[in-house]
Amino acid sequence: MPLSRVMRDTDSQGGDSRRVCLPPDDVYDIITDPNNRRVFKNVKEVTYRKVLEDDGDRQLVEVEQLGRWKFLVFSGTFACRVFVEQSRTEFSMHYHLARQGMMKKFQGSWKIEPKYDNESGSSSSENGENSDSENSKKLIGSWVNLQQIVQPALIPPWPLSNYVRGISAQILKDVCADLQQEAMRLAAQKAKSMSFPVS
Repeated sequence: MPLSRVMRDTDSQGGDSRRVCLPPDDVYDIITDPNNRRVFKNVKEVTYRKVLEDDGDRQLVEVEQLGRWKFLVFSGTFACRVFVEQSRTEFSMHYHLARQGMMKKFQGSWKIEPKYDNESGSSSSENGENSDSENSKKLIGSWVNLQQIVQPALIPPWPLSNYVRGISAQILKDVCADLQQEAMRLAAQKAKSMSFPVS
């Protein structure tokens, strides 16, 4: 279920955790794809992207995006340049501001973990199973967690500050909903391709 919470008057901190029907490798590919603005509707345009470091697993990238926001009947755009550190072996991404503009603080992280078919059932010990059963668990998807902290350069007075928090929370929900939708599309596509007989 989506989670959103406010930590301080000047900062808006929120999070969203969801199950996604793709393995971690595939989810990581979606999140780190340079052309993922076709997936995430809140990204209007990528105006700058440069790979600063790349050792095969870990990448450090500088990215500037023009983002969309919508809250209730209001909408607009904002530019944001961030440093993004991503690691495939850890299935993680961390980002923070490279340059202040409309935002004084904009940082967050993605964490992807495998989900197995028996996670919600009884424990192995209760079922009389040993630790060797860990290797036989079936991978059925991923748990995806997105955390973010936002602080505008100009702090609006109350009640407009609540409006800013509402925008931040809505963006988190929209991003994770877009990810789920793309995962379902790819899973259906994969299932369809596997259903065709091999000649």
